[in-house]
Amino acid sequence: MTAPLIVITSTTDVGNAIAHLRTMNMITQSSLATMAGVFRSRLGDYEHGRYTPTLATLLDLLRPMDLGLAVIPIGENTPAVINPEWETVINQLTSLIRHTAAGTTDSVNNMIGANRAYRRVTQAKS
Repeated sequence: MTAPLIVITSTTDVGNAIAHLRTMNMITQSSLATMAGVFRSRLGDYEHGRYTPTLATLLDLLRPMDLGLAVIPIGENTPAVINPEWETVINQLTSLIRHTAAGTTDSVNNMIGANRAYRRVTQAKS
């Protein structure tokens, strides 16, 4: 299964992303907590936004799902992009972030589309 690109722009997005990815991978809170070395109750706190995991803990939570993190430029201060294919991908991601923040119901489909565009560009480069 290909995981969708999930854009996190605030600490409240972190817990939602963890819960979504865990559910998408059909993993219980107890199982993921055990695999990541955290208490199940703390995982619930992360998923409900009561606490935000450290970067190390977030990576520990993602690892059992064969996931990692990527940092992408967003916003008005995005540096100039020389390659037009990358500019298209960044524009799609920026649009996705704005739509998601506005509560668009198609945000998951937009994320999948952005992920596919990113993969096309990166596969063309290799």
